[in-house]
Order: sequence, then C-alpha cells, then structure tokens
Amino acid sequence: MRKLKYERAIYIVLSHLLSAAEISSVSAADISPELHSKCSESRDYKGCIEAHSRSSSKPNEQNEECREVDGGCIASKGKDNTGLRKREGWMYWQDDKSAMYYSTTHKIKHKGSFGRYIGNYYEYHYYDEGSTGTAPTQMTIGVAQTRCHSFGLGIINCHTTPAPVITKPGSPGRQPGYRSENGFRVLDCVDKTLAYYYNGKLSGKWKKLNANEIHKSWCTDIDKRPVMNVTL
Repeated sequence: MRKLKYERAIYIVLSHLLSAAEISSVSAADISPELHSKCSESRDYKGCIEAHSRSSSKPNEQNEECREVDGGCIASKGKDNTGLRKREGWMYWQDDKSAMYYSTTHKIKHKGSFGRYIGNYYEYHYYDEGSTGTAPTQMTIGVAQTRCHSFGLGIINCHTTPAPVITKPGSPGRQPGYRSENGFRVLDCVDKTLAYYYNGKLSGKWKKLNANEIHKSWCTDIDKRPVMNVTL
C-alpha cells in the first residue's frame, strides 16, 4: 500500500472506532431500540448500525455469508465485493471497492520478551486504477570534445568524442483491476501507537492512538495469545 492506499485501508479499519454521535449516514430516528441494544456492546457502534441498516434496506448476499462481530464479519468461503477470494475465518470490513482482513490477535516478542506488542496479519483487497507506461528517455551530459593532432606538412588529424548520453529506461503500463497486498500491523500497548509493516519493513510512521481508539481487551491476557513470528 502506498500512501493513498494505506490511508484508505486505515480509514476502513479505524472508522469502526467512531462513536454513535458521529453517525452521519443513519439518523438517530432510524435506529430502533432493538438495533441500539444489538450494537451497544460492539467496538464499532457506527459500523454495526450502518451494516444492519444496509442489510435490512438492501439485501446483500455477502452479509448472509458471514456473521457480524464488532462491526465486521467473520469471513466464510467465497468472494468479497472486490471479486477476490475471502480469507476464511479472518475478521474483515469491506466497501464497494476494497476489503480489509485481519487474523486473530497474536503476541510479539521484542528484545527477548513478550508483553508489550501485539499484532495481526492483514490482507488488503483494493481496486488499482492502473497506469500508462512510459517510453525510454535520453539525456546528454556535457558536450562533445574534438582533439586534433598535427603531423607536419599541413597534415592534421582530428577526432571527435560525442557527449555522453544516459538512457533512462521506460516503465511498463499496469492494467486496472482488483489486487491484494499482505503484511502485518503492530500495536504498542505501552506507547499506545500503531504501525503497519509491508514486505517486512515499517510502512510510514507509528500512529499515536487516542484512548477511545484502543479497546480495553486488546492489551489484556497477552500471554494467552498465539505467537507472531515477526521482527520489528
């Protein structure tokens, strides 16, 4: 995920942390007491309300294929809205053009010990608009140089060395379509920061989280979680 892509992915996931007061697509008058009760214990009150509202007003086969937990779904077999295969058993959120999947939470060893870091593997499905290819370009550096030698009797021999030329290769075009990327995210339970890793390397910077963005259950019972074999 490059900058724009990561911002979209992070938005999809962190949007479930918003409070009920921030619900914009569903008015308070449309929220029944039964729906409020069903979503009141969810970490993603906003996502839970909107997901149930969408499914009740417009049937969607995807909603029927998974059970909703914390505003997301536990992925079943099949394909998501991007047309790519779901990560069965993983938690996921999706919209019309993307889907973000997370594995169960793991503990991470750092500097020889556990207890500070937890993380999830992720898989991001997204629409890539593609790009046009570029042709090779050439750049001349300096100027041509001519050297002449006289051999007497009016005989002069000259040799010209052309200016150096650097060729920058072009790049192939990329067809538009849905793609996927894999990596993992890490939560520092001490500094309350979140980071994403792609291809084993930190992507961007650690993001400072607010208190309402960290669920109380995330950093509890860390020792009971499975081990995530990654290097920070």
